Amino acid sequence: MLIDTKSSVCHNTGVTRTDRTMTSAQLTPHIRYVALSDDDGDFGILLNHLNGIVINAVEVYDRAMFERVFNEMVSLSTPVESVA
Repeated sequence: MLIDTKSSVCHNTGVTRTDRTMTSAQLTPHIRYVALSDDDGDFGILLNHLNGIVINAVEVYDRAMFERVFNEMVSLSTPVESVA
């Protein structure tokens, strides 16, 4: 994505730049939370990733949804000790 420093639009996206900041936290080796906000309020994205590849990304809007999605991601990303 190219950003034109002379305008307030990010090229190829049509998204206007804002002063909002994005923060993230690595919750487990394979799950990252990115906190975001827009004109409608706060939300976040839980990312399930492995070796630099995003496997799943889910938008969450409240703590209950965050906990449900996080627990699902943890159970799906837990390695199987042995299969025999």
